[in-house]
Amino acid sequence: MLSPLPGLEVDPGTLEQVLQLASYPPAPDLELLQAITHEICTPLTTIRVLTRSLLKRQDLGPEVIQRLQEIERECTEQIDRFGLIFRATELQSSPRALNLTLVSLEDILDQSVPRWKVQTRRRDLVLEVETSRLPAVHLLTDPVMLDQALLGLIDRCSRHLPRGGKVCVQVGVVGDRIKVQVWTRTPPEQHWPSDPRALGQILVWHPATGSLNLSLTVTKSLFQALGGKLVVRQRPQEPEVMTVFLPCQGAP
Repeated sequence: MLSPLPGLEVDPGTLEQVLQLASYPPAPDLELLQAITHEICTPLTTIRVLTRSLLKRQDLGPEVIQRLQEIERECTEQIDRFGLIFRATELQSSPRALNLTLVSLEDILDQSVPRWKVQTRRRDLVLEVETSRLPAVHLLTDPVMLDQALLGLIDRCSRHLPRGGKVCVQVGVVGDRIKVQVWTRTPPEQHWPSDPRALGQILVWHPATGSLNLSLTVTKSLFQALGGKLVVRQRPQEPEVMTVFLPCQGAP
């Protein structure tokens, strides 16, 4: 059982305010990132299409099928990662309303949790998810982008967490909001990696692992555009504690 962390009171604000907060002066790295994202995702999409076509064959051995499935998963993961970066850069350069729709919390978790498990299992990490006693509620959001944004938080943790570490996710209700809290635990003998370095306004680079992630400023803007708010607690030599608040309403 996970130990609940203290709740935080946050005002999500209106969508109009959110889009104003997401509006930043044009950055010189935006066009470069968009171009790089396109150049990376295009061949990966082609590889994934070809891999999926091969998986339809009936004359493949178990080892070949396993390798093709690994290729397909890796391509999908990178396409989603860079797709999220592309959408985030779009919001930075030309903020506009997203296509928000009502979706049940249960459907979001059914789609997202299995992907979190795959993400952590591939890196020899332990995932603990607590979703007990959740009411039947709906969120007004973009379900596809929310799924990618939440996976991005898991990715942010797991990419520089030592093997044997633990990713903890707790989903609960705070007033009229859903709270999704993500934090990590490292083995006692392991040390937390060095602080990330900013690469322009959009990305940060983790020297210890060589991985790239969206900056916290951009990640916060992304969740704001989705109708929620991200709060991050940071302390020296300790992992981040990330809390997402999403407005919800009772099921009709």
